[in-house]
Amino acid sequence: MYLTGMIHAMPASPSLVPIFERVPHRSLQRCLHIRGYTSRNTMEVISLMEKQSTDFDSKSAEHRLQVENGTGAKSIAGSVVALGKFDALHIGHRALAIQASRMGPPVLLSFSGMAEVLQWEKRLPVVASCDRKRVMKLWSLLCGGKTPQEYHLEFAKIRQLSPYAFVERLAKELMVKGVVAGANYRFGFKAAGDASDLVQLCGKFGLQVHIVNPVMDEESKLQEESKELETDSREMGQVSSTRVRKSLATGDIKHATELLGREHRLILLIEGSDVNSQVVHVQTSNALNQFPTDGLYRARLCLGVGISYEEANVTNWMSGLLKIEDKHVLVSPENGCFPTGLIGKSLVCIDLQSRISV
Repeated sequence: MYLTGMIHAMPASPSLVPIFERVPHRSLQRCLHIRGYTSRNTMEVISLMEKQSTDFDSKSAEHRLQVENGTGAKSIAGSVVALGKFDALHIGHRALAIQASRMGPPVLLSFSGMAEVLQWEKRLPVVASCDRKRVMKLWSLLCGGKTPQEYHLEFAKIRQLSPYAFVERLAKELMVKGVVAGANYRFGFKAAGDASDLVQLCGKFGLQVHIVNPVMDEESKLQEESKELETDSREMGQVSSTRVRKSLATGDIKHATELLGREHRLILLIEGSDVNSQVVHVQTSNALNQFPTDGLYRARLCLGVGISYEEANVTNWMSGLLKIEDKHVLVSPENGCFPTGLIGKSLVCIDLQSRISV
């Protein structure tokens, strides 16, 4: 399919046409395998490129920013909990899950309602809530076949707890058997407790505990090995959800992919009227998670409703382009076409590969 023909068929603004027409007409290579990166960090972890899957729940997608009680975990007794916010599900979070899986059934324990209680500005999550199970299943490949579960405590109900009372709740009420946290983790009322306090308190309550060293990006690890990295720079080089957001905000897809250990998946909620055979045209308000800055991107695309992780295969996916400009989002396959005649709400999954132009 020629992109110039697609442009004339879609309801796009005229300013977008010349940008699309300059795109080379060549197919993209699909990444169908797991790629390993050699880590120079003591927390050696393998970066995974995503399998072609769309493990999403269309019902939860309609509720966009609704906080779910994890991935169905009703009881976490006997599990090993990794502590954190887990917004981006980046390679630092994955390192916590890997360590937890070595100690027992892994659970990511975080808090719901923090933004409302602390009056943070509302923003889209890095990972759509309906897409988190897919990431957990991907991580299971590094967790000895164990799929990490997610569990949320209501922040408003635990924010006043002292560090002692918080660990006591983990041991006596949730009945976990172990705890994993990052070296810079803070907990308890007004963040009174640090990693050393966590180790001490877990010992008092008979819990296993492991503190994971910070995970650095590749450039920072190289500088650290050559002893060129100062303390402040070392902290800046730590993988974090904030850095993932900044990479997307600047269109640095390569760096976002490195920090996530996978391609960033943007998910759009669409109506049948938003689609013709050659293009999806919606507003950025249709995004279920953080989208990159304005620009033209190469991507892998999949459109459908309720496709399970097990059923998804490469035939669901096609090479394509994503264009974001002035709150308009245009998605087009390079070859093939989208299904038409869709009824009700559908999801478009977009795995970002690279930025072509601004």
